[in-house]
Amino acid sequence: MKSTMLKICATSFLILFIFTVNGFTQSVSIEKIEVLQGNDDKVTFNFYDLTLKGMKNRTVQFAFVLSQNDEVLKESWVYVDPVKVPFETATWNGLAVWFYFPVMFLSTLGNSSSPYTGYLLVINKQDDSIIHKEPVEFVLEALKREITQDKNGNIISSLNWVYDKQIYSADFVVKQDDWKNSAAERDKFQPAKGKSSYEDGYIYLWDIYFNEFYSDLYGYLYTKNAGRLNEVKKIFWGIKEKHNLNYSQFAEMMISCIQNTVYLLPEKPYGILTPIETIAEQQGDCDSRSVLLYTLLRDFGYDVVIFYSEQYEHAMLGISHVGFGEYLAYKGKKYYFVETTAPGWIIGDIPPEWSDKRYWEVLVPVERN
Repeated sequence: MKSTMLKICATSFLILFIFTVNGFTQSVSIEKIEVLQGNDDKVTFNFYDLTLKGMKNRTVQFAFVLSQNDEVLKESWVYVDPVKVPFETATWNGLAVWFYFPVMFLSTLGNSSSPYTGYLLVINKQDDSIIHKEPVEFVLEALKREITQDKNGNIISSLNWVYDKQIYSADFVVKQDDWKNSAAERDKFQPAKGKSSYEDGYIYLWDIYFNEFYSDLYGYLYTKNAGRLNEVKKIFWGIKEKHNLNYSQFAEMMISCIQNTVYLLPEKPYGILTPIETIAEQQGDCDSRSVLLYTLLRDFGYDVVIFYSEQYEHAMLGISHVGFGEYLAYKGKKYYFVETTAPGWIIGDIPPEWSDKRYWEVLVPVERN
């Protein structure tokens, strides 16, 4: 695939800081800053034409601090090795300093739909004092999210994400009536046996166990919403064909797409969004996303289940015949963990805080009308 580079922020200016320390004048100037985001998994920061004065024979180091809305997200996550300043006025013409952050790493920090700010720090290693602070502002173009409507009132859920160091994009079409009806069906759900209610964020059950309840709820949501996702499936299949993705890559690509939606605890009955709501609104919590992926992957022929832990109050997807790593065995098969709530988790990963597999069980959604 031809690689392209998008310049999302480029500034050309001269910023000069001058101050006196111990009788000599220090100054730092940077002529130009360039922020580049290409068809890969990096956002790169280039600093051109650097001049340092008053630092002869002293050692400096460059660091980059990432922030958003005046909150530090990652402090000095990247460094450039210390450099000894050779002259009284030392100039590095052209590209002087550069850093990069992986897009998937950035997307886990702050709100990827809002502008980020950053600071290039020039540090005097003699006393670790900061002698210069150069500001940078940028937006994650690769992870823009947009929800609009067409002339017929259909919801257009546009989403970009990164998979295997490439940027993927899709415009998912959801019918307004499907979105409304799926929510109404969820709101009136009752398990096939026993009884349930949802009050003030708590689920109350009578004559049914939690695992039975969730197997029934997840199966109900699958049955009601699978047909409504046909247009979404066509989009994913088109991406598969365009990029010639194999069996494993196709599953991984869809998983990475849903991982890049916004994490949200729904204030809805049973604390879950339906699959059609999740894709239309580009948000959801652990079981909302897991049920959506279960619906998509199952209908594409993958062997999937849902893992649930009452101890951890968390749900994850389980997939067989794809990936390696951590799994649960069920009926002679290995189902590998899929963490759906954040980018970067690959099939077979399990977050350390939820890693005791004694607290996990396999739920097979019970399909019913």
